[in-house]
Amino acid sequence: MEMNSQLPPCPPLAPVARRMFSRCILLLLVAAGFRAQAADPLHCFWEVTGPSNTVHFLGSIHFMKPDAYPLAPIIENTFERAKVVAFETDIEALNSPRTAAKMMQAGAAPAGKKLADLIDAKLYQRLERAIDGGGLPIEVFDGMRPWMVGVMLATMDIQKLGYMPEHGVDHRFHKMAKAQGKRIVALETVDSQLGVFTSLDAPTEAGLLSQSLEEMKRIPVVLEEMVLAWKTGDAEKLDKLMNEGMKGSPGLYQKLLVDRNHKWIPSIEKLLRGSDPGIVIVGAGHLVGINGVPELVRRRGYQVRQR
Repeated sequence: MEMNSQLPPCPPLAPVARRMFSRCILLLLVAAGFRAQAADPLHCFWEVTGPSNTVHFLGSIHFMKPDAYPLAPIIENTFERAKVVAFETDIEALNSPRTAAKMMQAGAAPAGKKLADLIDAKLYQRLERAIDGGGLPIEVFDGMRPWMVGVMLATMDIQKLGYMPEHGVDHRFHKMAKAQGKRIVALETVDSQLGVFTSLDAPTEAGLLSQSLEEMKRIPVVLEEMVLAWKTGDAEKLDKLMNEGMKGSPGLYQKLLVDRNHKWIPSIEKLLRGSDPGIVIVGAGHLVGINGVPELVRRRGYQVRQR
């Protein structure tokens, strides 16, 4: 947190009194600096304590670079001690050819329809301009639903910058959990994740595509800011970067974030009522803001603190 260097105007002071005032301010600033240095750095990481167990939440960035690891010792050590690890979904199933085929089928335009039939002319023209010169003809997307086009565009742009899913925080820890024989829990099924997209109405689908096109212009800068906020545990900045755009489309924000967060709470409470130390690893956007999972469990009476 930055301090405002501009002090409010003060009434005239005698020279001696003014020097004493200045020294007091200096001492306060120095003391504040020492407190800031002494405080432990924050991470995208929360400790949740219930009557019988403590569970940790770790925010994942699903596409990451390999040089992001290892993470802070408090995170790595907590994972090592955990006996159960919960992820958003079954990551092995998510990466299977069967799921890829399901996703392509779910994202296909209805029979006899093309993308241009599903969105207005202005949005279609924005798409044409956005991909112009990128090596992909517009015809590649003609057989897709708007949400599928939005997801594909975002994924391709992220990967061009060197952020890959195999280096995502959740993928890394899933691989480690499996190798170490930890119990693995999925908070939702792959089919339910796909169902979030297939249940979107036409305006919300168009909103998702529109948001993807808007973010294409600034994705290199946004990704850098996002990773920095994630590393430093800046929950407010993460909420702004990850969720603010969705709030412009209330249906999208509700389905992709709020509804899913609420549906996860019973499974998370089951871990909190158990005895095995656990860690919940989900997208960082699910852990920040007033609708984030830490805030939801706090409202249910659990002690929550960011670490």
